[in-house]
Amino acid sequence: MLTLSRATFIQVITDISFYLAATVIALLFALNELKGLKPFIRGFFCDDQNLMYPYREDSVSTLMAIVVLMVPTVVIILFTEALLLKNYSQKLKPFLRNSYNMVGCLLLGFTLCMLFIEIVKLYVGRLRPHFLTVCQPNISTSNCSKTFITSYTCQGSDLDAIYDPRKSFPSGHSGAAWNVMTYLAMYIHFRILTNWPRFRVFCPILQLAAICLAAYVSISRLQDYKHHTGDVIGGGIIGIVFTLSAIYQNPKARRGFLRGGYDQADFGDTMDTVICTELHQANSKPRTTPNGQT
Repeated sequence: MLTLSRATFIQVITDISFYLAATVIALLFALNELKGLKPFIRGFFCDDQNLMYPYREDSVSTLMAIVVLMVPTVVIILFTEALLLKNYSQKLKPFLRNSYNMVGCLLLGFTLCMLFIEIVKLYVGRLRPHFLTVCQPNISTSNCSKTFITSYTCQGSDLDAIYDPRKSFPSGHSGAAWNVMTYLAMYIHFRILTNWPRFRVFCPILQLAAICLAAYVSISRLQDYKHHTGDVIGGGIIGIVFTLSAIYQNPKARRGFLRGGYDQADFGDTMDTVICTELHQANSKPRTTPNGQT
């Protein structure tokens, strides 16, 4: 029977509550549901062609991006953690604990990254490439003479059409894509390739697919005229930084990445005696090289 100590139970509930709260807040920012928080109103040149692109629907919607990025990553992590324990008689407790550490580290970096990006968007207020098409400011563009416009009003009552065009930097899609796919690429190297060297051809292909997916999501934001090039690059850098930071600050996840295997520190002080014995016996066995030497 799986039992949790009071301290562990409280920690798990606290972590899950934090993930949910940060995710909900980030979504409220992204969907412009926090009406009291308005983006910085930035001026523009009325003849700026970088703001005159047409409006297009998202090739990769926010929900689609989260599903396509998160679901395969979590499935790969759970499948790998289960295989790492296939030779141990008692698997459930260590599997849940290590899967929680790895998936939790992923979610921590992702939620903090999204929350940070949405807050930066509000304070920067960079105008999207389709700003003039969507906003349709009440100004005359017939005689601009390179005038910098600071006083204007977007026509219409749709708040999304007013607020969202001012939230270009950094790209949330790009940040999410590079955050999750960087984590997956590192996980494949340190957890899969380290434990199964025979997959040295398959693992780089899987890593390349992850990087290509992140690049596709990022490039789609340029093709849809939702972001400038700098927005996409900035979002990608932020996503990678938050991935590395999340791994570094999580001691258990960091040990898993750097070592690739299991030891008692991964299971905690209450680890079953049977698993401790199996791990000790496995680590004590002499390793035999292909030529028969130990």
